[in-house]
Amino acid sequence: MMIDWVSGFVEATRWHTDTGAHLYDTGRVVRLKPGGEIDFETSSAVTVPGSHDSRLLVRSRSGTDLYISGNPTKHFQGHNLFGPCDPVALYFAAGWRIREAVGLFPSEQTWEALGFKGPRFTRIDLTRSYRFPTGADARAWLRDVAANARTRHGGALVTGATVYFGKGSERWSFKCYHKADELLARKKGHALPYDLPGRKQLIEWADGVVRFELTLRSKELEKVDFASTRPLELWSMYNDRVTWNRNATMQHDDDILETEIPSGQKAALELWRRGLDVRTIYPERTFYRYRRGLLHTLGVDISVPPAPEEKASSDSRPVLDPSRWDPEPLDGHAWEPQVRPYRSAD
Repeated sequence: MMIDWVSGFVEATRWHTDTGAHLYDTGRVVRLKPGGEIDFETSSAVTVPGSHDSRLLVRSRSGTDLYISGNPTKHFQGHNLFGPCDPVALYFAAGWRIREAVGLFPSEQTWEALGFKGPRFTRIDLTRSYRFPTGADARAWLRDVAANARTRHGGALVTGATVYFGKGSERWSFKCYHKADELLARKKGHALPYDLPGRKQLIEWADGVVRFELTLRSKELEKVDFASTRPLELWSMYNDRVTWNRNATMQHDDDILETEIPSGQKAALELWRRGLDVRTIYPERTFYRYRRGLLHTLGVDISVPPAPEEKASSDSRPVLDPSRWDPEPLDGHAWEPQVRPYRSAD
């Protein structure tokens, strides 16, 4: 279990800006009208670069609060293959790093004296990893999941080699991907720095590892008390909301929903079930129109292959070996925050 990203606020309750004095100032962004009058004004952010190109962001909106956002694990250790799982400790570790760099975080004494509250999280990414025997096995499993899985958001969506559930949701989303492929991709921010110690060993460690990443946003986090909720329990609760075998079941059931879909979508669905690449049969716009309709009505994604017939049974939910979850980190590459979270203000 690892926390991959934290965003959230802390705020002083015993400091008042009505005198014009701000406790924190991270700058302002101002847009002027042609005559010089202020048209728009908002607070800007200060960034603290990491030793391996992973930045932390800090911003004060009111002068009494601080918003911190970033990936502290990657900021400190240069990668996010494995790491700590305490979001509060991670937030304070990020705060102390920012305090050391630019002075924008309260000391423990200031925290108590000014009645700070928080952190109030607006985003947390909770991740687990599962090791398959090879990278090929990992990719094959992801292809099956893309064809079979479903949540209340609808069917899975596939972008590149990543399988998404609830992509774009304001509350929570889930995604799965092969970690080694992400590290070797050209997309900025994913590749490991070339000067990172042990880079080759880390990439080798990631081969066959599928990352299961849950993102919780403000509306969901409002319901979470991290003092009494373990991150693993929270991750498991959302993981259980994924129904992995939706498409496989659909191939053998006379689902009443199928009688309600247009004839064009029915024809595309039948071709897809035969194993044909539907995108090569229909014009692009028609294909995506049928895909959207089938995703909305049945939760079936015709852009990915259906599950093989031998797996298409009502009990085809993928069973993952419990011993392969959370593979052991490499010696000398795991980082744990050394900062003790402050006591909550009264």
